Amino acid sequence: MSRTYNFRRNITLYHGTLTALLPGIMEKGLRPRGKARSHDEYLQMASMPQFVYLTSSYDLAVQHAVRISERTANGADITVVGVELNSLDRDLLYPDEDYLSEEWNSDLRDWTVRVRLNYMKRHQHEWKESLATMKTVAHRSMIPVTALTEYPVPLWMEKAARFSLRSQTMRLKMIAASRLAAKAATL
Repeated sequence: MSRTYNFRRNITLYHGTLTALLPGIMEKGLRPRGKARSHDEYLQMASMPQFVYLTSSYDLAVQHAVRISERTANGADITVVGVELNSLDRDLLYPDEDYLSEEWNSDLRDWTVRVRLNYMKRHQHEWKESLATMKTVAHRSMIPVTALTEYPVPLWMEKAARFSLRSQTMRLKMIAASRLAAKAATL
């Protein structure tokens, strides 16, 4: 069953980032990372270099910024920038790879960037479903400064997101350690 947004009303899309990057973003716009190292390399699949990733969930943007901060920037301060969907060229919107991977049961991690991009192009028309289902969408171009608004993250929300991430990380480490111990016991 496909869920869709009511696109007759405008919605704000968010992008979580490090506060240190904000001056450049507010001077030059929100740009695809290009050849710069992906902040998501700690995941199994780095983001596509041609896209800016956006979410309709402020909470998801905060969680993403916290993951970047904790895993690649030594706990640096975070912020969120927003853009109104109606200010974006919809011909530049694509479904997020996570949506495509789940929806089409495809393991995109093993694909080259070119193959993933071609796959995204073939499914570009599914960006609304990606936004409705996963709350994420990819934008294949720079988003101009004039379209951006900063949404500072309340300290309580940042602390809660950091606590949640650290708890999740600790839980995963404990599971891995117990599996390793169980495997060692069978040897």
